[in-house]
Amino acid sequence: TREDAPALFAEIHHHLGVIYSEIPDEAKKKSIWAAVSSSSFQEALQYFTQENDPYNYALICNSFGNALTKYPAAVHSDNIAKALFYYQEALNIRTAHQYPLERTLTLLNYLEAAWNLSLPEDDFHLDHYTGMVEKAREVLELTDDPLFQQRAQQHLDKLDALKAIYQNA
Repeated sequence: TREDAPALFAEIHHHLGVIYSEIPDEAKKKSIWAAVSSSSFQEALQYFTQENDPYNYALICNSFGNALTKYPAAVHSDNIAKALFYYQEALNIRTAHQYPLERTLTLLNYLEAAWNLSLPEDDFHLDHYTGMVEKAREVLELTDDPLFQQRAQQHLDKLDALKAIYQNA
């Protein structure tokens, strides 16, 4: 229980949040699983806070961001915007100096999600574009892993192509 073993209870809820977000089911039931998953992540974040356990807080924020990208579209909110918020929370803790691998993974997760953010298509969103470019370049600086380098470069190539489309429009 939460009272008997609060850290273990929170850790279990973190893992349940991940599991619930990945349960294969029919579309109508996916929103129920998403709600249960979200509740589990919130439960974990009540114990693992930024102040008392920043490492686990960042870990859960990254996992919650990943889960949000898998949830079905929400009626009253943008799951991708929420995912980006949680990735940014993780990035605030996962510094390049202390956690270079974890930061790299979160940066790549952020970039993947950022492509799906609901933005009006009739306008070039310079702030969003610039933020994505900065994150992709940071990955290139943080790691020599060829797979991570390739993924970051693919994002930069797509961003260059996107910018060219708006400049020619």
